[in-house]
Amino acid sequence: MKECVAKARKEHGVRMPREKAIIDNLKHSEEWFTQTYQKLKQIFGGAHALVDVDFKEFMEILSCIKDEK
Repeated sequence: MKECVAKARKEHGVRMPREKAIIDNLKHSEEWFTQTYQKLKQIFGGAHALVDVDFKEFMEILSCIKDEK
């Protein structure tokens, strides 16, 4: 993606500010994700607890997301 944005600007004079912002923020997103994941592991008692989901709770959450409540 980085190469495409650079090529668009260099060869065609097309500025792509949104795409450039995404590229520039990727390194921060990975760091944020890693930190957040580590905190969640500590809170829930390990990585296995993060994926141990009760089916009824999952369906309840999914219905809220679908209904946009």
